Amino acid sequence: MMSSFTRSQPVNKNKVFILNRSEIEKRLDPDYYHLERRFEIDRLKKSKHPLSSLKLTASFSKITLSENLDNLPYIGLEDIESNTGAYSNSSQKESFRTALYFKKGDVLFPKLRPYLNKVHLAEFDGICSTEFVILNSKKVSTKFLSAFLRSSIVVNQTK
Repeated sequence: MMSSFTRSQPVNKNKVFILNRSEIEKRLDPDYYHLERRFEIDRLKKSKHPLSSLKLTASFSKITLSENLDNLPYIGLEDIESNTGAYSNSSQKESFRTALYFKKGDVLFPKLRPYLNKVHLAEFDGICSTEFVILNSKKVSTKFLSAFLRSSIVVNQTK
């Protein structure tokens, strides 16, 4: 069965896209309801464990610095190993425009390219790239929080 489609005039022919409904898998935003994301949401809903949102489990810290007066170690995204969160001191950052201050025990979660899964549990006080979000745990151990944020459930939700 062929459906008809009409469009209003005038139309810029370079900006018109026509898709069949089946091509967008019953959704308006194809990225928001990606199949992996939908699978993880369903998995969480079926869990027998109590669930809590991240904003109730952790707080966000955003102490910014424009210079490193205390000569603190600097962590860039390139210094964190994917999937393990292990730190390797590979970048010697002499200067930066803006950096975030973190404390030992904070969790560094990447804002950019979360599919790389570079979640780090800080083992010392330092500063990091603004590519990270700094989380302080309220309800669970930071070791658990960092491990959970590295899990496939979170990676599939954030990528």
